[in-house]
Amino acid sequence: MVRINAKEHYRSFSGQPESVSVARDWVVGLLRETTADDETCWQAAVVTSELATNSVRHTASGQDGGRFEIWVFISNTFARIEVRDAGSDHSVPRVTTSRSESGHGLALVEQLARSSGTQRRAGYQATYAEVCWRDPTGGPRMDTAEESQPAVNRPWRRRFHDDTLPAQPTRLR
Repeated sequence: MVRINAKEHYRSFSGQPESVSVARDWVVGLLRETTADDETCWQAAVVTSELATNSVRHTASGQDGGRFEIWVFISNTFARIEVRDAGSDHSVPRVTTSRSESGHGLALVEQLARSSGTQRRAGYQATYAEVCWRDPTGGPRMDTAEESQPAVNRPWRRRFHDDTLPAQPTRLR
């Protein structure tokens, strides 16, 4: 078994639509403190937005008083962004066909991430995606994405939120 040394970050958000942009800015702020490039920060922003939006729109975490959590595990060359929510009795996150009216966000996440998926655990559901960047020593990206994809340069604002975080994850519902 390979053990990867990764730094762990955690934050809980209210299950309101306004929390999605706050969550996105928080994740990008964490990556800006690493060797992640602009393209990776853009990918992380899109991934976080899609996963957090799904949590708010399609799970019990988006109901009154609901919450979702974001866990970010950062190594030297990749980050795993994991959104934990209260889940839903009606559906499981899935990528749908091109003719469907919804489900395209997860298809986008699949395209941007090195790996992604969903895991049901006791008391919550976790949906995750991993984004990668170049090794700081100049090595290749760790993912399998084609280098022909255009890099996106976007002036990210660095915003930090100093909310007190609980030592243990909160109950999602």
